[in-house]
Amino acid sequence: MKPKETKVSADETSFFPYFVQSILDTAERFVERLTGIASDQAHILFRRLIKMIVALFLASGGVLFLLIGIATAISHRFQFPGAGSIAVGVGLLLFLALFLLFFRRSR
Repeated sequence: MKPKETKVSADETSFFPYFVQSILDTAERFVERLTGIASDQAHILFRRLIKMIVALFLASGGVLFLLIGIATAISHRFQFPGAGSIAVGVGLLLFLALFLLFFRRSR
């Protein structure tokens, strides 16, 4: 006796591959959207970082030229070479000490 053959329709065989394909397509779209969002955020963060570095560089250069000018003016005023540099250095150390003291007490 032969086993009974069952007929399988095309609808039953195509459901599983279609289902798997739709899951894979959904996962692929999700990953593409996620990487797009991450890429956009990284681009924004990079731009902000570059702007901050440039601003810090320009501000530091400005402060440096200002302090050198003050030191030169003091040295010329007292007609003693290096007096301005010493005065500016001591002033910076005092400012830094007061700054650290202030923030240490606020905690």
